[in-house]
Amino acid sequence: MKLLLIFTFSLIKLAYCQSNLTWYEVFTEKIEKNDNPEPVRCYGIYGCFPITKPWACKERASNVFPFSPEIIEVKFPLFTNFTRKSPIMIDLDNLEKIHFANVSKKSSFYFISHGFLELGNSPWMIKMMNEILNYDNEAVVILVDWRGGSSMPYYQAAANIRVVGAVLAHLIAGIFLELKMENLDKFHLIGHSLGEN
Repeated sequence: MKLLLIFTFSLIKLAYCQSNLTWYEVFTEKIEKNDNPEPVRCYGIYGCFPITKPWACKERASNVFPFSPEIIEVKFPLFTNFTRKSPIMIDLDNLEKIHFANVSKKSSFYFISHGFLELGNSPWMIKMMNEILNYDNEAVVILVDWRGGSSMPYYQAAANIRVVGAVLAHLIAGIFLELKMENLDKFHLIGHSLGEN
């Protein structure tokens, strides 16, 4: 239900910036469609990030390219009941390491992302991680630490979260494939402020 609400809210924001389109056009328009060369920055496997519609409109006066993944340097400490005191740092280039955390394809994965001006070890994140692990012995909690992109100015952090989302999607796909999972219903995303976008 929460995911549906977040998707609906994102769709409304998109429609607001593209007010000349119908709801159907907003829902079905493909961002990659680019008849004319437009400002875009690409970051390899994470895709391309334009600063044209829907990312630019009169309501977004400051529109900038997101920083590269190398600058944002998203970190993913993985916690289970076995690694609660010393998490395993996920290496996006070597997901086989995830097996050392005693996770299985039956585990539920919870990703917790901080917001603007926060760090990935914020007290509320650690408390939430502990509460989830207390509730579910089989859970895997991964903190999304994007401190390299969450600082001032706000419009830059808002642009950077797009890259964070792409990196996180890449990680989820990698875990899904590495563990040979059957569907995505074991993945849960929790975020605060810009971290929920």
